[in-house]
Amino acid sequence: ARQMPDGRVYVYGSRDEPTNVWCSHTYDVLSTSDLINWDVEQFSFATKGIGKQVDYTDQLLYAPDCIYHNGKYYLYYCLTNEKEDEGVAVSSSPYGPFKEGKAIAGIHAPRIKRIIPILTDEELNRLNTLITNGEITFRDMAIVLMGLSSGIRACDLIKLKLSDVDWSNETITFRQSKTGNVVCIPLIPIVGNAVTKYLVNERPNAKNDFLFVRQLAPFEPLSGHATCYKVVERVFKLAEIKKDSRIFGMHMLRHNAASAMVKKSVPIETIAAILGHANPDTTDIYITTDEYKLKECALPMTGISKEVNP
Repeated sequence: ARQMPDGRVYVYGSRDEPTNVWCSHTYDVLSTSDLINWDVEQFSFATKGIGKQVDYTDQLLYAPDCIYHNGKYYLYYCLTNEKEDEGVAVSSSPYGPFKEGKAIAGIHAPRIKRIIPILTDEELNRLNTLITNGEITFRDMAIVLMGLSSGIRACDLIKLKLSDVDWSNETITFRQSKTGNVVCIPLIPIVGNAVTKYLVNERPNAKNDFLFVRQLAPFEPLSGHATCYKVVERVFKLAEIKKDSRIFGMHMLRHNAASAMVKKSVPIETIAAILGHANPDTTDIYITTDEYKLKECALPMTGISKEVNP
């Protein structure tokens, strides 16, 4: 917030236009003289549509600020594109419109943190119903359940061998393709049962020891992220789970696995070990998926002065 020469307090901000990111193509300006009654000026600056004032980008906007200098108001804006970063536009009014937006060379804004996409409780219920009713193949069932419970990456899942499954100790051990680290994940009953059904009733007599293979001869192992993506996409479609603006595939299942562990108060270090993160700090982003715990972090607004200094 800024107090401008006219004595009013101005707040410049973007809106949550997409469902998974705190950004918009326009900025709004809110102003007040008493911190109680607010005026809103829409489309004070935009990179797309009404109020567009830049000719070099149509990227989403976030984290603006505005200053007054020598009779002009300068709006500093941030873009979500990694190559374009920050810019500045000018106006004779604190409300805008701010015109002639230009990029600022040599300034790189911090990257925005997108909201981690996960499945809703209703979507999870539909998915569980689909699996319980046996409406998908045992192979697809095992893949989805393994992804949902352990967060295993697609590149690791397609390389799993029959020998990686330790039935006696109820674990699956493999070396991560991304980090080279050896990861040992628990083989929980629901996943173990699904894998058993697949091996006993459905897996063909393939001439390889890969755990998951193609359903048609010559029964080669699954190849690439695209295969796993198609499996998840097919299952989600049957469960009537819409993609919207979210990512799909094993990455979505990985997000959901981490989120579920966070909500169960599993220590971040344990989650990092299960996901195979080399640095536990990488796992902190999943804390943002626990909206109930985040609400406990909110600070009360009591004690804030309603007076506006001249």
